[in-house]
Amino acid sequence: MRNANPSVVCIGAGPAGLTAAYLLSKEGVLVTVLEQDPNHVGGISKTATYRGFAFDIGGHRFFSKSAEIEHLWTELLGDDFLVRPRKSRIYYRGQLFDYPIRVFDALSKLGIAEAMRCVLSYLNTKIFPERTPRTFEQWVTNQFGRRLFDIFFKTYTEKVWGMKCSEISADWAAQRIKGLSLSKAIWHAIFPQRGDGPRKKLTKTLVNRFRYPRRGPGMLWEAATDRIRENGGQVLLGQRVESLRCNSLKGCGWQGAAFLLRSRHLEYAHAGTGPSGPSHACSRSVERGRRIAISRFSCGGANCQGPQRVRR
Repeated sequence: MRNANPSVVCIGAGPAGLTAAYLLSKEGVLVTVLEQDPNHVGGISKTATYRGFAFDIGGHRFFSKSAEIEHLWTELLGDDFLVRPRKSRIYYRGQLFDYPIRVFDALSKLGIAEAMRCVLSYLNTKIFPERTPRTFEQWVTNQFGRRLFDIFFKTYTEKVWGMKCSEISADWAAQRIKGLSLSKAIWHAIFPQRGDGPRKKLTKTLVNRFRYPRRGPGMLWEAATDRIRENGGQVLLGQRVESLRCNSLKGCGWQGAAFLLRSRHLEYAHAGTGPSGPSHACSRSVERGRRIAISRFSCGGANCQGPQRVRR
C-alpha cells in the first residue's frame, strides 16, 4: 500500500475531512483519508446515482462569506461551478409558501387572522423570551414566536433529522439560522438584500442565488479526492476505523476493518490535530485546513453535520 506511514490521517471523507486533506497534500504532507462508505465520498453532501439519475442526499447550496472558501471551490471545479437563482418554498396546509418569507405571499395564503396570530405570538415572545435558550425549540421560538415555530419549523426539523426539537442543541440552531428572525425576514421582504452587496453583511439564509456544481455537490468532493491522490495522498473507501492506539514517541495507529495504519497526526472529520500535536511545518497546513473545514463549509452556510443533542 502506497504511503503506508502518512504524517496525517483524516477520519471521514466528508467536506471537512477532504478539505483538510487537500490543503495538507498541497503543502507536501503525506495524508490518508479513511472513509467507511464503500462507494462515495462527501458524507451527506454526496451525490448518489440510481438507474442513470443523480440524487443529492438532502438539499445543498453553496454560498460563503469567506472569499478563501469561494476561491477554493473555484480552484477545484472551475467552470463546473454554476450560479443559480434560488427558489425555496414550504408546503403547508395544501399551499406552497415562499421562503424566505414574502409578506404579501404569506398574508394571502395564511389569511389575515392567522398572520396576526403569528405576529402577536412573536411580540409575546419578545416581551417574555427564554433568557437562556438551550434547545432548538427554545431558540427558534425566541426568534420567530411560538406559532410560527409550530407551523413551519417543528414538523420539518423533526422529519428531516429524526429528533425532537426539544432534544436538539440551541447552538446548532444558531449556526443554521444565524442572523435571521421574524422581524428581519419581514424587513428583507420589504427591502430585499442585494445579492451583489458585501458578502460579510449578507444574511446567508436570505440569499437569492447560489453556486452549484454541474452534476451535484458530490462532484466537488470527488474532484477534491482526485486532487488529493494526484498530490500523493490516499483516500481509502470501505475503511471503518475501529480503534485508536497512541504512543507519544511512536505516534498513533488506527485499527481499521482490514489493516492497522500508523501515523504521527490525526485529523478527525472536524479537522482537529492529533494527540501528539503537529510539527511546525505541518502546523500551518493543519491550521489552514481546520479553519476552512469547520467554517460551516457546505452548501449555503448549512453545516454538513447533523444536529447536536442538548447536553443535560
